[in-house]
Amino acid sequence: MLRFLAALVALAMLASGCALADTIYMKNGLRIDGKVHLETAEYVILLVYNESGRVKIPRSTIDHIDYDFATKAAAIKDDDIKGQYDLGVWAASKGMYAEAITQFEKVKGKEGAGKDTLKLLADAYEHRQQFDKAYETYKEYLLGNPDDAEVKKKSDDLAKKLGIGGNTPANKNQIREGHEVEYTWVPEKWANANNCTVNITADKDSGNKMIVMQAQAGKQDKIAFSGSGTPLDLSQSKEIIFKIFHDAPENARVSVALVNQNNEFYESKQVGVPPNAWSTQTIKIDGPDFKCAKDNWAAYSNPVAGRDNIKKIIFMIYTQRGFTMYVDSIFFK
Repeated sequence: MLRFLAALVALAMLASGCALADTIYMKNGLRIDGKVHLETAEYVILLVYNESGRVKIPRSTIDHIDYDFATKAAAIKDDDIKGQYDLGVWAASKGMYAEAITQFEKVKGKEGAGKDTLKLLADAYEHRQQFDKAYETYKEYLLGNPDDAEVKKKSDDLAKKLGIGGNTPANKNQIREGHEVEYTWVPEKWANANNCTVNITADKDSGNKMIVMQAQAGKQDKIAFSGSGTPLDLSQSKEIIFKIFHDAPENARVSVALVNQNNEFYESKQVGVPPNAWSTQTIKIDGPDFKCAKDNWAAYSNPVAGRDNIKKIIFMIYTQRGFTMYVDSIFFK
């Protein structure tokens, strides 16, 4: 054992100048820098001397290991969302905010990520002095967590720092409102749909208006709400685009229906919308991708008839849960 410890002392002195960043802290107070190559219950193999040498270190002599970000990242599969999230939390705790941002951006809105992902992402942006992104991310987090007073204060402080305010004309000129403002939105009270409430809310800092829908849990398989106003000529439009946010614990399955002047109802295929993050969704409306009554809703194989006179837009969310959803920036292109 004495010979082994002497070898470790020499190794620590030689390895201390290498650029590799995994660090093994020994029980005798020594530390060895290198790259962890292999771990078992009995030992750890560490690559040293720019990875040209290796040493086998018994677990019984190790106090703890401080892993490098790259080493930890290489051990996590791309589809391990919780693992990727945990790596972001670890990186932030070490002050590696650029790496934390990469991780949180990768997993935000995905099942398995922590509910505080947006909060942690905003904090990392703030530490990097990317105040505009921090502000937008705090605001996004507050949609699903409106009672978080700490984040509310941070958001307000950043708004002041950035000169953002609801009464700022320059800020209002940046807002591009769509059908979320131009149309009147109401819940659909169908027998086969759960109840919901629909209102228009406005961000107090920017003045931006958006739809807020509060779904009630129920036994039916969906919630539906619709907008109507001046009939739309969509004969030259190829798609509907909208931004959407919700706080359900899993992906929301959302479809859009268009109703023409003859009250014919055409429903699109469903899209999966991740939770707890804004996402932009695009649904094609110029192809045979809708289902309707004429073939008893059997397949998504029909074009929308009467696209030159659409009188209603309907959003349907297939779930039995209660949750809150925001929809913004509804445009046809």
